[in-house]
Amino acid sequence: MFPSIVVATHHCKGVRMSHSTDLLIVGGGLAGMSVALMVSRLTDWRVTLLEKRDSLAPGLAPSVDSRPISLAHASVCILKSVGVWPALASVASPIKEVLVTESGAFGGVHFSPQDWQLDALGYVVPIDFAVSGLWQALADSGVQVITGATVMDLKQDESSAKVSYRSGDKTNTLDAQCVIAADGSTSPVRSLLNIPTRANGPEVSIDVGEASCVDPHGGKAEQRFVPGLGVLATLPLLDPCRIRFVWTRASHDSHAIAESDEASYLAFWQKQCRGRLSIHRLTRQAHHCLQPKTAERVCDGRVVLLGDAARSIPPLAAQGFNLTLSDAAALVETMLQADKTGPGSWSHPSTLQRYASWRYRAKERLPRFLKTAQYAFSTVLPGLPVLRGAALTMIDCVPPLRRSIGQRLLGWGGRVPALARGVSVAELQESLLCHDQ
Repeated sequence: MFPSIVVATHHCKGVRMSHSTDLLIVGGGLAGMSVALMVSRLTDWRVTLLEKRDSLAPGLAPSVDSRPISLAHASVCILKSVGVWPALASVASPIKEVLVTESGAFGGVHFSPQDWQLDALGYVVPIDFAVSGLWQALADSGVQVITGATVMDLKQDESSAKVSYRSGDKTNTLDAQCVIAADGSTSPVRSLLNIPTRANGPEVSIDVGEASCVDPHGGKAEQRFVPGLGVLATLPLLDPCRIRFVWTRASHDSHAIAESDEASYLAFWQKQCRGRLSIHRLTRQAHHCLQPKTAERVCDGRVVLLGDAARSIPPLAAQGFNLTLSDAAALVETMLQADKTGPGSWSHPSTLQRYASWRYRAKERLPRFLKTAQYAFSTVLPGLPVLRGAALTMIDCVPPLRRSIGQRLLGWGGRVPALARGVSVAELQESLLCHDQ
């Protein structure tokens, strides 16, 4: 059903083999596949992707009922530029409005796509289709994919990074000019480089599930702060009467509602959504805990961390994968700009440091902003709800302020990568060429 990608050549049993590549990407999740696809679309570099799973190909046909992910407008621009969006458009649910409120307080902030002359602030898509779309696009590229590979060692010198990995009963070595570690929050590459991480706030508990509504949701997403109970978020699904819900709270806040029976849990959500969503049935699907953390540095010589390997954040404002996609676009753009200055410059440690400087605000300030917002709205003191409600109303009534804050929802905070602004691959290549001349 799905096309094949070039897989590692089989070698003699037990023999250590060595080969080379220009760019090595460790990790074949959404982050790893995305950056591999961007590089393959924009350059003629040899790209190799290592993945510890036996296959990247989806085992079954993608399902519209799989876990949904939220894509900001900037992320949609990136996926359009690299040719993945057509595979997602038919199953994407547009976000026509985002509402930020506080339980027990008046007012709220409404973000509308009309503020930016857009059709939607973003889209919600089933993750199966995102994985399938990236996989099929990658299959048509020149990227070499090596599956069933576990990274064992990493060494660097002035000109390259050497990664040893085990595949089956064989140990191989890849010599690369640059390594991108997109291997998750427990990143083996980060561990091999002895890069420490620091916590960005307390551990959080996350409940996720789906609910059915009596009336259509109208494409509305909501983030509702509930003092003492955390943050409730809803996302519109393709079915006009179904939503996705996410409840994020501090792990030490073990509340009776979270552990209550189905009827009590439903009544809680009905109360919090009253007047905006008419929920009549709800299904809890999963619960997990997350410790938000950030790597002390995202670059080490010719190695750069990407995605959860660089930082993991709570699911507030649905920024996780969106931030990763923008990071990937910024990294590739920085490499392309450096490549025009001289052979091999794209992979030099100084180039990776320029990328890190560019994305400092996104990597460091955004987690701090989310942590501060969560703390500010979780504090329970007399009179605070009135003050917070007044602040939300003020933001809503001052269009320039509302639009400035809303830029984050679109993925347009700070300096924005060209692909995230809707610049096509051909236009980006041409602009870099003109700049070089």
